[in-house]
Amino acid sequence: MKNSFFLLLVVSLLTTSTILAQRHRPHPPRPLELTEELKTELALTPQQITAIENLQAETKSAAEALRQQDGLEPEARREAIRNIQRSAKEEMGSILNEEQRAKFRNLREAKRQERRELMQSVDRKAMRAELNEYREQNVKPVMEAQRAKLNETLSEAEQARLTEYRTVLAEAKEKARAERQATREERKAERTDRDETQERRPHRHHKQGHARQKLHEAHPSIFEDLEAIVERYDSEITTLLEEIADEREQWKVDQRAITERYIPEVLMAQHDERRAKHEPTAERQARHEMAKKIRFLLQESLTEAEVEMAEEMVEIAAAAYPNPATNTTTLSFELPTNDVIRIDLRDEQGGLVKNITRDNFVAGKNQVEVELGDLTNGTYYLTLNSRAFKAPQSVKILVVK
Repeated sequence: MKNSFFLLLVVSLLTTSTILAQRHRPHPPRPLELTEELKTELALTPQQITAIENLQAETKSAAEALRQQDGLEPEARREAIRNIQRSAKEEMGSILNEEQRAKFRNLREAKRQERRELMQSVDRKAMRAELNEYREQNVKPVMEAQRAKLNETLSEAEQARLTEYRTVLAEAKEKARAERQATREERKAERTDRDETQERRPHRHHKQGHARQKLHEAHPSIFEDLEAIVERYDSEITTLLEEIADEREQWKVDQRAITERYIPEVLMAQHDERRAKHEPTAERQARHEMAKKIRFLLQESLTEAEVEMAEEMVEIAAAAYPNPATNTTTLSFELPTNDVIRIDLRDEQGGLVKNITRDNFVAGKNQVEVELGDLTNGTYYLTLNSRAFKAPQSVKILVVK
């Protein structure tokens, strides 16, 4: 009852709600698996194990029921979760003895330290830069072209309002981003000034979902109108998004592959496990679908001149020799004009194996030697991408050793 760390034994494994493990206090923590290692470390008796497992099941069931409950306001849900946590803390007070509580505090701190070190190993700046570059080259042109098609249906008044909304919301996002950065700098200065021997305060990370919620709260009339426009043109928007369903799935695969090269496997595994355990409610799925369509509505579209240019985008011929290959192959391709080309090596599922190059290539024939010595036998693809291409160009290669 008197130790605030007890709940972590029941409902937390120091996991987070995003791939980068961002924590937000009111968010319901994930149930802890009572491992054999933990049972041994804490010297739990059979009676304690049974009591903890029962409490764990009850706590998880109560939290999951709240998540599945449609129509519950976010703050009301968070307060109900906190009440479940308080109740679990009290229950744990009668299960563990003082020595076990001390051991658990040490285990918890060791886990936290391990996680901090993993988080510090992530080069977030480089990862964001690569993801942004990928989106600029692959996602943005396609989405802008699809969005331009919707303009044929929208009225001039609706298009004018959407232009205004883009400006207002962009300014609001930039202001919020600056405020978050200032807050991070303040906390960083506080940590620098604070004696390392003192107990650290829980660090709260920004969470994207709460940023969107604040944006909605600050501009309710804008989002009401956006939802009304989405509902008015729902079939048209749905059709436009379905037309690029394959591309969108490939974007997910590609961006996942980029992320995996930066984030330690254990953090990715925890993220995936957490997502697999929490099926979204019907209400949450509906909100997600509406948010997706609003983003599409607010997407910048190509001008008429850009649409004409997109229709003139080129396709190129490319080949690799030798193929099958052992340790190297030479990729050959011909360009109609000078262009910046990104060349990637991907596996059979489309996952990024490595980036070969991103460089300026001249009009005419070009060749790039590709090292394959570190690959296992199998099927791979060399993909060439440029904003001038109608679609990424791929060359299938077989590696045989």
